[in-house]
Amino acid sequence: MSPPVENHLMHYRPMAIEDYDAAVALWLSTQGVRLRDADSREGIARYLQRNPCLSFVA
Repeated sequence: MSPPVENHLMHYRPMAIEDYDAAVALWLSTQGVRLRDADSREGIARYLQRNPCLSFVA
């Protein structure tokens, strides 16, 4: 896993499955964003495992 990247405004790091609940809350509160079956906790966990360090949280 890559080390976190920081700038003066935000702290960025690769997404972990532990971030799922907060990410879903953000997605659900964002107009125009829709969730699909693939966005389930299990689906996102599989995605993160297949694609390490391609999804980030801030």
